[in-house]
Amino acid sequence: RRSADPGTTTPTPTAEGLPNATARLSAELPYAWPAWSGTSAAIDFHASVRGDRIEARVRELLLYARLRFAQVKNIELLTPNAPGTWGGMFCFRSTRVPAPELAERVRTQSRIVVAAVDWGIGQSAVRAAFHVFNTHDEIERLVQVLQRVLT
Repeated sequence: RRSADPGTTTPTPTAEGLPNATARLSAELPYAWPAWSGTSAAIDFHASVRGDRIEARVRELLLYARLRFAQVKNIELLTPNAPGTWGGMFCFRSTRVPAPELAERVRTQSRIVVAAVDWGIGQSAVRAAFHVFNTHDEIERLVQVLQRVLT
């Protein structure tokens, strides 16, 4: 029978006399170290580029995508019109192809990954995410594959 009182736990020693948590950390550290050290480099890079420049670039990409997607037949844009409400996500849906099927077709035909998202009310959409490293050419590739798939 277990007590509801968790009590005080004392680390269980390993064969080497180290607490199990320390032994576990030392076993996992070589695998986690690249991510830990990479985080520091990423923070330094972000600081050198400046967040406001990154945000401006993402907004510019979203504006370009919005203008290009508006020219694709059978697409309904769901991302709000006001640029102040934009993040790096761009949502749309097809009037002809269900979102999960459209996302899969885009992936298989172009190796561009977009996500099908379910709103929980029987509606779904396709979400494309853009960031500072994306290019206009990549948006053009996505537009071209959408035009192929939806015509």
